[in-house]
Amino acid sequence: MKLSATWEGPLPGIGSYLKAPKGRSAYRVCGVHVISEGTIDRGEVVSITTRATFFVERIKASDVPSDATVHAWRWVSRAPTPKRIRP
Repeated sequence: MKLSATWEGPLPGIGSYLKAPKGRSAYRVCGVHVISEGTIDRGEVVSITTRATFFVERIKASDVPSDATVHAWRWVSRAPTPKRIRP
C-alpha cells in the first residue's frame, strides 16, 4: 500500500510504524521514496519538510510490538474535487 504525505522533521525509517492517535490500524514502513524537500519558516523556527511516498503494510494497531518506534500519523482530508462542467 502507498501513502503520500508532507512530513516535517526526519523521515520514519524502514521497520518503524505510523499510527493515528485513535486509529484501529497501524502501518509498518517497508520503504520510502522522497519526492521533494523544502522548508517552512515560522518566525524563529524553520522546519524541514519532505514530500514522500511511504510503502507500508497495514496491520491492527494492537499488533504493533511494544518496543517499536511509532510515529504519530494524522490523516488530512482533501477538499472535494470540483465537478467538471461539460460544454
